[in-house]
Amino acid sequence: MNFVNHLNFTNFNIFLSKNEKNIINNMIGNHIEKIQKTLKPYLSDYNLYLGGSLARKEPSIEKRSSNYITLKSDVDLVIVGTHPPTYDLKTLEQLLQHKYPNFRDTVIFLKKDALPFLNFSLAHDFFVEMEHPIHESFAIQIPNYINLTTQHMLAVVIHQIIGVLFPNAKTDCKKGVEIKDLTTWHRDPTYQKIKLFLEIMRMLSVHKKGTRGATYYEAYQLRHEPIITNVIEPEIFISFLKAREIWCNTYPNDNINLPNILQKALKEITGEDLLINILENIQKKFYPTENLLDIFPLAILTAFLIQSVSNQEQQIIGDFYFNIIKNLPIFYSNQSHIEFTQSNILELLKNLRAKFITAWWEKVSFINN
Repeated sequence: MNFVNHLNFTNFNIFLSKNEKNIINNMIGNHIEKIQKTLKPYLSDYNLYLGGSLARKEPSIEKRSSNYITLKSDVDLVIVGTHPPTYDLKTLEQLLQHKYPNFRDTVIFLKKDALPFLNFSLAHDFFVEMEHPIHESFAIQIPNYINLTTQHMLAVVIHQIIGVLFPNAKTDCKKGVEIKDLTTWHRDPTYQKIKLFLEIMRMLSVHKKGTRGATYYEAYQLRHEPIITNVIEPEIFISFLKAREIWCNTYPNDNINLPNILQKALKEITGEDLLINILENIQKKFYPTENLLDIFPLAILTAFLIQSVSNQEQQIIGDFYFNIIKNLPIFYSNQSHIEFTQSNILELLKNLRAKFITAWWEKVSFINN
């Protein structure tokens, strides 16, 4: 059966009307048909799949008027083959952007032989739709679904934090490790903050329900349960869900302190009350080494959460923060004398961002194996 004809891309959207779902389903289906034709010359040895929120069937739309709606979410495309393409993936993205400027199409590559070993949330999303390839050059056995954990979702939250802290940063990953700008796909700072809030809720949902909690819809189903209500009122949660699902360029609640929300969520996950104990718990469970892949996300998490600490906690958290930061590669360079201030440390973290994302992608994708 044709990929386009059977999929309900909006199955888990909560607030779209039946008419809006029909419009968006047709819009996405028609666009994917065009992608099939446009990219076919580049895919003689490759399969092409859909990932991201479209694979999870809960895209975001943009409503510019009562008579005009369009897709807000990216169309995340996954190329799979036995070897990396000889062409730069950015070439395909630029081609698609030129031909279809009303959509944002992103492309990543994954090796066929690595699929059974993949263990990160982006892979989970596209595994869900692997039985419906957009383009298929060879048969492939669909891997078992990834059992999503709190650690998987905390990594997603931290990527969103990076986008909030560094909204204008760019990622310059080397060819063959192209992963896109994971944290600024949508560019709009307001939308980015909404996404961060909702990824925190999705993290709580996965913590409670495992892989079954992987969608915003499943998090919504928990809105009256303590794991959510201890963090945020259901009505506010709903307002953020709706603001993302039907984007009208507005932030739902200016009184929401995101570092405070995240601290409450991590309290639910760790069972710890004090922020220092929360951070130490997370460090021990998820980021125990002095490798960049552990130090950088822990530093980002601390940099974000430190914004919500009381005066009494400042010194304790500051000491923890410094003990992380001093192990970053930049502190082994001639800049190690830099003054320890939040703005200076954020600048150092911003400069390490591309290095971290490249190293992370090489590890989780097995791209160089």
